[in-house]
Amino acid sequence: MLVSCNNLNELKVRGCKKLTNLAVVSLAKCCERLQSVDVMYCCGMDAQGVEFFVLNSPNLRLLHVEGNKVSDVARTWASHKSIEVVA
Repeated sequence: MLVSCNNLNELKVRGCKKLTNLAVVSLAKCCERLQSVDVMYCCGMDAQGVEFFVLNSPNLRLLHVEGNKVSDVARTWASHKSIEVVA
């Protein structure tokens, strides 16, 4: 299904309990045009998933996520890539 979403530029899945790190890998690979993502309160995703997403989403500019899920590496890369992280 994600393969057909390659033009998606905004995704709001706030509170989605079934969103996992594995799903984030698919999102980053299949939805390269994503600019704004809201994954706040997605309990199936952790800091590792956020880090992968920040490192592998070339057009990401805005990320809504809990602050405790943003590793130092993700925060540094977000800063270098001009990604605004809203916690």
